[in-house]
Amino acid sequence: MVGTSWNLATYRSDTTMVPAAKTSGPSLAFATLGKLSGSTGCNSFSGNYKTSGSKMTITLGPMTQIACADRTLSAQESAIIDQLPTVATYTINSDVLTLTDISHAELFTYKAAANTLAGTAWDITGVNNGKGAVEASNLTEKLTASFAANDMFSGFGGCNQLNGPYQLTGPQGLSIGPLTSTLKTCGSAVDQLEAEYKAALGHVSRYELKAGTLTLRDDNNTTQITAKAHPRP
Repeated sequence: MVGTSWNLATYRSDTTMVPAAKTSGPSLAFATLGKLSGSTGCNSFSGNYKTSGSKMTITLGPMTQIACADRTLSAQESAIIDQLPTVATYTINSDVLTLTDISHAELFTYKAAANTLAGTAWDITGVNNGKGAVEASNLTEKLTASFAANDMFSGFGGCNQLNGPYQLTGPQGLSIGPLTSTLKTCGSAVDQLEAEYKAALGHVSRYELKAGTLTLRDDNNTTQITAKAHPRP
């Protein structure tokens, strides 16, 4: 389990399994020393886990306190928080992790998260403003980034489409650009954010994938961009 990351596929609601909300990106990651982290789709959490053979126990720790946007996300979060501590066993079949309770009733299924950028698409959650802070707003939520398998980057900057090459160097090295874009203007706030986004992309030198999230950093390890996996149709 150590070093694996997973995206929620289904969870138990009453007596049936229901699909994870497509727009939320709930996830689970198993780190070294029995450390656990994840997302409910509304909030992120940490915790601890232990495994022995096919047995597993999960103890949840601190969690952020952001209100869920709708009832579906609230129900999903409640199911995750209530049922993860009741996990007793697990199985991994191909790229699917199944978590079950002490009676072997299925609680969750998770699909393996991508461990490389190639072929992935992302929704931006934060952009470095060039003054040392990573900011987010309702405008940031419209930004996107995609890394095609042919080493081409594409994205939406809030007003214009961005395109150009990207290169993976070493285990986590990444360079993006030079980028070209369309030439529309969409108002001062949108145009400013797009300029900050393009500048941040140009500073990127490494990436980190973790449980459905992407963090892009520069040579000084300063975060330039954060993103969550774009829901698959």
